[in-house]
Amino acid sequence: MAASKLSITLANDEIDAVLLGLRLAAQQEELGLIDAADAVTARIEAALRRTKPQAEPHPGAAKTIESTIATALTGNRKLRLVYADKQGRGTERVVWPVAVGLLPYAQTLSAWCELRRDFRHFRLDRIAEATLLPDPLPRHRRVLLAELLALNNGEW
Repeated sequence: MAASKLSITLANDEIDAVLLGLRLAAQQEELGLIDAADAVTARIEAALRRTKPQAEPHPGAAKTIESTIATALTGNRKLRLVYADKQGRGTERVVWPVAVGLLPYAQTLSAWCELRRDFRHFRLDRIAEATLLPDPLPRHRRVLLAELLALNNGEW
Protein backbone atom coordinates (compact mmCIF):
# COMPACT_ATOMS: atom_id res chain seq x y z
CA MET A 1 0.00 0.00 0.00
CA ALA A 2 1.39 3.41 -0.97
CA ALA A 3 1.78 5.95 1.80
CA SER A 4 0.95 9.64 1.55
CA LYS A 5 2.46 12.33 3.74
CA LEU A 6 -0.20 14.37 5.48
CA SER A 7 0.54 17.39 7.62
CA ILE A 8 -2.40 19.19 9.20
CA THR A 9 -3.18 21.19 12.29
CA LEU A 10 -6.21 20.14 14.31
CA ALA A 11 -8.08 21.87 17.11
CA ASN A 12 -8.36 19.97 20.41
CA ASP A 13 -11.97 18.95 19.80
CA GLU A 14 -11.05 17.78 16.29
CA ILE A 15 -8.30 15.56 17.75
CA ASP A 16 -10.86 14.13 20.17
CA ALA A 17 -13.24 13.41 17.28
CA VAL A 18 -10.54 11.69 15.20
CA LEU A 19 -9.42 9.54 18.14
CA LEU A 20 -13.00 8.56 18.95
CA GLY A 21 -13.56 7.58 15.33
CA LEU A 22 -10.37 5.50 15.33
CA ARG A 23 -11.41 3.69 18.54
CA LEU A 24 -14.84 2.94 17.09
CA ALA A 25 -13.28 1.73 13.81
CA ALA A 26 -10.91 -0.55 15.75
CA GLN A 27 -13.91 -2.26 17.35
CA GLN A 28 -15.53 -3.15 14.03
CA GLU A 29 -13.76 -6.33 12.90
CA GLU A 30 -15.79 -6.55 9.69
CA LEU A 31 -14.28 -3.28 8.44
CA GLY A 32 -10.77 -4.77 8.49
CA LEU A 33 -9.33 -1.55 9.90
CA ILE A 34 -8.23 -2.67 13.36
CA ASP A 35 -4.48 -2.65 12.65
CA ALA A 36 -4.64 0.61 10.70
CA ALA A 37 -6.74 2.33 13.40
CA ASP A 38 -4.37 1.15 16.13
CA ALA A 39 -1.33 2.32 14.14
CA VAL A 40 -2.78 5.79 13.51
CA THR A 41 -3.84 6.10 17.16
CA ALA A 42 -0.29 5.25 18.26
CA ARG A 43 1.17 7.86 15.87
CA ILE A 44 -1.23 10.56 17.09
CA GLU A 45 -0.46 9.64 20.70
CA ALA A 46 3.29 9.90 20.02
CA ALA A 47 2.81 13.32 18.40
CA LEU A 48 0.73 14.51 21.38
CA ARG A 49 3.48 13.40 23.79
CA ARG A 50 5.95 15.58 21.89
CA THR A 51 3.84 18.70 22.35
CA LYS A 52 4.95 21.00 25.15
CA PRO A 53 2.69 20.69 28.22
CA GLN A 54 1.29 23.84 29.74
CA ALA A 55 3.23 25.35 32.60
CA GLU A 56 2.33 24.33 36.13
CA PRO A 57 0.95 26.95 38.51
CA HIS A 58 3.44 28.98 40.56
CA PRO A 59 4.63 26.92 43.58
CA GLY A 60 3.38 29.61 45.97
CA ALA A 61 -0.17 29.48 44.61
CA ALA A 62 -2.84 27.79 46.70
CA LYS A 63 -3.40 24.25 45.39
CA THR A 64 -7.04 23.32 45.46
CA ILE A 65 -8.28 19.91 44.43
CA GLU A 66 -9.71 21.42 41.26
CA SER A 67 -6.46 23.15 40.30
CA THR A 68 -4.47 19.96 40.98
CA ILE A 69 -6.84 18.02 38.73
CA ALA A 70 -6.57 20.72 36.04
CA THR A 71 -2.77 20.58 36.20
CA ALA A 72 -2.85 16.78 35.86
CA LEU A 73 -5.21 17.00 32.88
CA THR A 74 -3.18 19.60 30.99
CA GLY A 75 0.14 17.95 31.86
CA ASN A 76 -1.01 14.36 31.19
CA ARG A 77 0.13 13.26 34.66
CA LYS A 78 -1.13 10.72 37.16
CA LEU A 79 -2.96 11.67 40.35
CA ARG A 80 -3.16 10.08 43.78
CA LEU A 81 -6.63 10.55 45.24
CA VAL A 82 -7.84 10.14 48.79
CA TYR A 83 -11.50 9.44 48.17
CA ALA A 84 -14.59 8.63 50.22
CA ASP A 85 -17.05 6.17 48.70
CA LYS A 86 -20.81 6.65 49.11
CA GLN A 87 -20.68 4.87 52.49
CA GLY A 88 -18.01 7.32 53.63
CA ARG A 89 -15.18 4.76 53.67
CA GLY A 90 -11.82 6.20 52.69
CA THR A 91 -9.78 4.76 49.87
CA GLU A 92 -6.60 5.77 48.09
CA ARG A 93 -6.34 5.46 44.32
CA VAL A 94 -3.82 6.25 41.62
CA VAL A 95 -5.70 7.41 38.55
CA TRP A 96 -5.08 8.59 35.02
CA PRO A 97 -7.34 11.64 34.72
CA VAL A 98 -9.37 11.92 31.51
CA ALA A 99 -11.95 14.70 31.93
CA VAL A 100 -14.09 16.60 34.40
CA GLY A 101 -17.83 16.47 33.80
CA LEU A 102 -21.00 17.78 35.33
CA LEU A 103 -23.85 15.49 36.31
CA PRO A 104 -27.17 16.80 37.61
CA TYR A 105 -26.05 16.09 41.18
CA ALA A 106 -22.26 16.56 41.18
CA GLN A 107 -19.07 17.37 39.29
CA THR A 108 -17.07 14.25 38.46
CA LEU A 109 -13.58 13.28 37.41
CA SER A 110 -13.54 10.52 34.81
CA ALA A 111 -10.31 8.55 35.07
CA TRP A 112 -8.65 5.20 34.53
CA CYS A 113 -8.25 3.65 37.99
CA GLU A 114 -5.09 1.57 38.46
CA LEU A 115 -6.66 -0.34 41.37
CA ARG A 116 -9.81 -1.36 39.46
CA ARG A 117 -8.06 -1.52 36.07
CA ASP A 118 -11.03 0.20 34.49
CA PHE A 119 -12.57 3.61 33.97
CA ARG A 120 -14.23 5.11 37.03
CA HIS A 121 -16.02 8.36 37.84
CA PHE A 122 -15.05 10.14 41.05
CA ARG A 123 -17.29 12.81 42.54
CA LEU A 124 -15.22 15.92 43.22
CA ASP A 125 -17.09 16.56 46.48
CA ARG A 126 -15.86 13.17 47.78
CA ILE A 127 -12.19 13.77 46.96
CA ALA A 128 -10.48 14.67 50.23
CA GLU A 129 -7.02 15.06 48.69
CA ALA A 130 -5.54 15.09 45.20
CA THR A 131 -1.78 14.87 44.75
CA LEU A 132 -0.07 15.41 41.41
CA LEU A 133 2.37 12.58 40.73
CA PRO A 134 5.53 12.97 38.63
CA ASP A 135 4.53 9.99 36.46
CA PRO A 136 3.26 10.74 32.96
CA LEU A 137 0.14 8.94 31.79
CA PRO A 138 0.96 5.67 29.99
CA ARG A 139 -1.47 6.77 27.24
CA HIS A 140 -2.26 10.38 26.36
CA ARG A 141 -5.43 11.79 27.92
CA ARG A 142 -7.05 12.24 24.51
CA VAL A 143 -6.52 8.55 23.70
CA LEU A 144 -8.06 7.60 27.06
CA LEU A 145 -11.04 9.87 26.36
CA ALA A 146 -11.57 8.21 22.99
CA GLU A 147 -11.43 4.78 24.67
CA LEU A 148 -13.93 5.86 27.33
CA LEU A 149 -16.33 7.26 24.74
CA ALA A 150 -15.96 4.17 22.54
CA LEU A 151 -16.89 1.95 25.48
CA ASN A 152 -20.07 3.98 25.91
CA ASN A 153 -20.95 4.26 22.19
CA GLY A 154 -19.93 7.90 22.08
CA GLU A 155 -21.84 8.84 25.23
CA TRP A 156 -20.17 10.36 28.26
